[in-house]
Amino acid sequence: RRVGDNMDLRKFQALAGVQLCTMLFGLSAVLAKGLPLPVSAIVAGRAAWAVVTLSAVLLLARRQWRRLSWRELSQLSINGLLLAGHWICFFTGVEQGGVAVGTLGFACFPLFVALIGRVIFATPITRRDVAAMVMVAVGLVVISPEALSAQGGGTALLWALAAGLSYAVIVLYNRHAKTGASPLQSAWLQCCACALATLPWGYSAIRSADGETLLHVILIGVLCTGIAYSLLTFALQYVAAGKAAIVIALEPLWAVFFAAIWFGSLPGPAVFIGGGLIIAAVAFCGSPS
Repeated sequence: RRVGDNMDLRKFQALAGVQLCTMLFGLSAVLAKGLPLPVSAIVAGRAAWAVVTLSAVLLLARRQWRRLSWRELSQLSINGLLLAGHWICFFTGVEQGGVAVGTLGFACFPLFVALIGRVIFATPITRRDVAAMVMVAVGLVVISPEALSAQGGGTALLWALAAGLSYAVIVLYNRHAKTGASPLQSAWLQCCACALATLPWGYSAIRSADGETLLHVILIGVLCTGIAYSLLTFALQYVAAGKAAIVIALEPLWAVFFAAIWFGSLPGPAVFIGGGLIIAAVAFCGSPS
């Protein structure tokens, strides 16, 4: 009985870890919104500080480090470059379209996974997938007028959707280019590659940034990336990936919540209605049959 109680406690702690991780992912959009930095600098700073944080975690958990071949290292480096592209799309969408539009575009990634999987790998698409895609399409139509009126016009929504599409590519690449790296080691190597790819363009802007701006970048890298990924790695040992994906789909809700506190503003009714449809579609797609 005690073993069962301990396992239930671990599962509860893991679910709480996924929820906290989701909150931190949502917070990253709020911390980045309005920063007087180019997107390349935000991505470079995020990756660099994530490397510092994950290095400390790996030192504490020495069993997480494994010997890898050059092929595996190159695969993880490619993944890091894909991650850099994803973060650039994500933060550009947030900057141009706002926190809600930027995070909702990213939340569509499970549907992109299904579509790309069908086109490239001939993975069957279920009726559930089709229904979810229709719901997402309707949700995007509902929020598009508000997205079009944002700073970046129609490009804001396209950047947000590009963030979801690019993350879907990362998911599929991970699925078909598996390595022997531990999850923490994989995250560390990908962030290293991401930092090396973006620092040449972002370093000068980071170096000349003021203290408050630097604090935001450090929080995005340490709290919303390094610690968040560490929590997610622990949680996925006890929580099914499908269930975790449903919780992570709530990221836009937390982002809107933090934006309401931080900026004192809420998106219009269209974003709430369309966003609700998108989140419901992603949860429906990821839930057990």
